[in-house]
Amino acid sequence: MNLSDVQGALVAALQAAPGLAALQAAGGILADDGTYPKTPGRQAALSSAGVAVVVWGIESDGLVDSTGSGTVAHRVYVPVVIEELPAVSRAPGGLGQTGEEVLGAILSAIAGKPAATVNPRFKFRLGQQPFDNLGTVNGLQRFVVNVTLLHVIE
Repeated sequence: MNLSDVQGALVAALQAAPGLAALQAAGGILADDGTYPKTPGRQAALSSAGVAVVVWGIESDGLVDSTGSGTVAHRVYVPVVIEELPAVSRAPGGLGQTGEEVLGAILSAIAGKPAATVNPRFKFRLGQQPFDNLGTVNGLQRFVVNVTLLHVIE
């Protein structure tokens, strides 16, 4: 597995999740390009659907095991940020799903059975603390789903 493929594989897994089909159709599942909160497509998704899901780049989540023979196992952490503008998402013409419902669909997509189209090389798991509620600021509610992946270096 190439570490440069992790973010894209997680985006693809979320885009294939049945519970996120409406959000995917609205263009609301995005890969951050390092410019968050100016991620391309984020503002458009918030303005039209009222919800945006932004998959950030990878980070280290710690060493699992290291051997003298040159094999190292470590966890890769990928934050998934859910943003909801309730005034838009819950209004007529909005997504029709709350931030909590999108959160539940993402948790199911990661912890449940993956869609047949998901790359089996990437076995995503929820982190020790599956999500954080960052609260609401200026009408924008945010959650972060903590996704991990075991990566072995040989």
